[in-house]
Amino acid sequence: MAHLKKLLAAASAVVLTAGLAACSSDSADKTVKLGVVGASDPFWADYEKAVEAEGIDLEIVDFGEYSLPNPALAAGEIDVNQFQHILFLANHNAESGDDLTTIGSTAIFPLGLYSKKHKSVEDIPEGATVGIPNDGSNRGRGLLVLQSAGLVKTTHTRVTYYTARSIRLNTVHSRK
Repeated sequence: MAHLKKLLAAASAVVLTAGLAACSSDSADKTVKLGVVGASDPFWADYEKAVEAEGIDLEIVDFGEYSLPNPALAAGEIDVNQFQHILFLANHNAESGDDLTTIGSTAIFPLGLYSKKHKSVEDIPEGATVGIPNDGSNRGRGLLVLQSAGLVKTTHTRVTYYTARSIRLNTVHSRK
């Protein structure tokens, strides 16, 4: 897994470096502000080294939640961001009226099931409450995780923007 993370970081660094180079082409002395979520993640050191080798002065701007980097980019507070998949960006543009454009790809990390109370999916009792992402582009991913675990059934298997109406049956009680 560590090897995969390093590989993803290196591949993303190449794309990001090209994008940052484009942002910095106006002025050799300009600091490029990169908006991210999770600046404390160790792979950002690889990004900083990659762009430094290209002569780019980089400032990483950390945002505490995913809803903040795109408005900051649209307002000119940062030069570029790197945190989202294409559907998340499309959803942002549709809801905000912004016209932000993809200049490179990023890693898409898998969603999982996490609990402090339950050791396995089978331990989740009938009537349990689960949380899923609250944005339209990731809600479907969350519901598909619950479906693959047998906790819910949805009306479709490949719908991008799920809603609560997409849940056909809560199957927690029927698994025993």
